[in-house]
Amino acid sequence: MKKVLFLSVFLSLVCILPLTFSNFSYAQTESKTYIVTANQAKVYSSPDLIGSDVISTLKHKDEIQIECEDGRAVEYGEGDFVFYLVTSLEQNGYILADMVVPQNEFLTSIPNFNAQTNGSATVFFLEDGEYIESEITLPKHQRFFLYEGFDSKSDFNAIAFVYENEVLYGYLETDKIDPDGVSPVIISVVCLILAVLGIIFALLFMKKKGKKKVVTSKKK
Repeated sequence: MKKVLFLSVFLSLVCILPLTFSNFSYAQTESKTYIVTANQAKVYSSPDLIGSDVISTLKHKDEIQIECEDGRAVEYGEGDFVFYLVTSLEQNGYILADMVVPQNEFLTSIPNFNAQTNGSATVFFLEDGEYIESEITLPKHQRFFLYEGFDSKSDFNAIAFVYENEVLYGYLETDKIDPDGVSPVIISVVCLILAVLGIIFALLFMKKKGKKKVVTSKKK
């Protein structure tokens, strides 16, 4: 009886275990070729813009190998910045995800345009800390993305823009940029109106104060 029971349990396990393990899927890690879309793209020692060192600088259209899992690039980092692991350099490093696209795939649109040119504007590239004028000129009302925000006090602002069916990264002179939101012209007009109103209220206050002094002198 015990032998029959043992044999039944053994056969049950033989049948159940393969079905159980078949429900588990193992991720397949591999490397895929990606293309650099930025004019320059830095590779960092860790997925951190502030606390890591730059170990390499790539150029536009450089081909690199990116770590992928189940056909998709593995994402690293926290917050708003997503990094991919570059495996084809002498030392593995991390690159910002929005600086590259898979080979044979071109990103031809930017999901979040937030500014436009207010006239014909020449694109500049940053090389060795110096802004170099390029041959690319954007027409008036060209939409683009201020991916580092907008600094009105800076001479240049970083932009991402579509050019010949590719997303490129460069810089525009600040006075050539109209960021979305409240128009700079409207801001100037509002400031002027507030200044005029301030002067008017000041004059009325001084006039009213002068009348009070006169009335007081008559009572004496």
